[in-house]
Amino acid sequence: TAQPYRVQAKIRAQRGLNPNQLFLFWRRSDLGEFSRLILQPIAGKPDQFQAFIPAQSSGVTLEYFLSAKDVAGKQSRDPYRAPVNLFRFHVR
Repeated sequence: TAQPYRVQAKIRAQRGLNPNQLFLFWRRSDLGEFSRLILQPIAGKPDQFQAFIPAQSSGVTLEYFLSAKDVAGKQSRDPYRAPVNLFRFHVR
């Protein structure tokens, strides 16, 4: 619980990614609003990006999704249909 949680993803776009539009949105499941983090490229690993969710207290469930746009402005989210569907994990 004392360390941030790394989220890493491989992201590609046929037309090329807009590097200013790569985000991780996260929240505690008991709170309504998402916080936004910029996904940063990982040096030496093409098409791989990461962000760090701040450390949280034990017993908290965190939810998140990824958002990316290509150079033409087409947006994709993961998981499909986010923020209706979300990735989640429980801090022990």
